[in-house]
Amino acid sequence: MIKINTSEANFLEIIKDFNKSLIEVNSFFIDEMPLNQDSPATKVEHCIFSFDWVCNSFLGRVTNLTNNYCEAINKEETLVAAILGRALLESISHFHHLFYKISNYLKLKEYGRVNYILAQYMLGGNHGFEGDGKKLDKIHVNDSIKSMAKTHKFVSEIHYWLCEFVHPNALGSCLMFSQQNEQDQKVRFYQKPVLQDSLSTALEAAILLPVFCNDWKKSSEIRLQIKKEWKPSADVCDLFEKDR
Repeated sequence: MIKINTSEANFLEIIKDFNKSLIEVNSFFIDEMPLNQDSPATKVEHCIFSFDWVCNSFLGRVTNLTNNYCEAINKEETLVAAILGRALLESISHFHHLFYKISNYLKLKEYGRVNYILAQYMLGGNHGFEGDGKKLDKIHVNDSIKSMAKTHKFVSEIHYWLCEFVHPNALGSCLMFSQQNEQDQKVRFYQKPVLQDSLSTALEAAILLPVFCNDWKKSSEIRLQIKKEWKPSADVCDLFEKDR
């Protein structure tokens, strides 16, 4: 839970909503689910299994980041909180983007694409998979942020300012870890930022947790949509073809 004191009414409301969502998000976590080895990729059960795997993996990532983010905020570790806050924002945007893509592909009846987006979330990246050097394109986080900004316009601006603190630019280095003193004509350096104002940007990432909480609740609707609408198609067999 975030426990820092602040006199700003806006941040008090953000913290209140964050802490409420944190309790819910931690309650969603499960330790395990059955392995589905017998269902081929041409069956809807396999698609649902992949969806459940992706969703619960993201839940684990979000709960890990959130709990560590709380600790950094409470210790007033501005830089650490900003780093974790940006990672949290990007993770929540990625999760939100998943639902947008799946719903769109189902609407277009592009069932192979549903499988492919799930495979990207499970295996996408610069690493190879299945031991043969094959790769799946990763989804760029900027695409996810743009997707989420269609319904939550504030996301792009928060991400922009968090990046200013996370990157070793002025706000993340000289203006955060040093302070000019006119009286004794010295510049003092710190291992921990001293300006309370710098913490406010890191706190803005807390706005996103209620969004994730709502998206998680919607995941059951997307799952049901897959179960009702997904059908086997020829392009499912071409899942890992290079031109896809």
